[in-house]
Amino acid sequence: MIDSLPLRFMGAALVVAAPVLYVAALWSMGASWRIGIDQKKPGPLVADGLFGWMCNPIYTAFDLAFLGTLLIHGRVISLLLAMTLIVLLHGMIRREERFLAARYGEAFRAYRTRVGRYSPWG
Repeated sequence: MIDSLPLRFMGAALVVAAPVLYVAALWSMGASWRIGIDQKKPGPLVADGLFGWMCNPIYTAFDLAFLGTLLIHGRVISLLLAMTLIVLLHGMIRREERFLAARYGEAFRAYRTRVGRYSPWG
């Protein structure tokens, strides 16, 4: 499907950037990092550091890895996997956003209006 050396290099760059973004997001999240939604001890709303630039840098890192893998391998199966995983992660993001809106109210809504979901631009 994809047989372009420049696209493969771009894919490799995305695959290398993904764990860097992931680790930076974990560091920025600090003590608020959780696996899943912790309704009993959610911690404070993190809206600074890397999260001051984008709401979901951890999920964005996964998306970059999926897209990078697609560009490197260029196979239909890579496309199908990337699309499926990105859609599933988007669903997880929407679920977390509902929780955060209910938990933090106006503070979260104000945060979402000033910070993009996947990047500083949107």
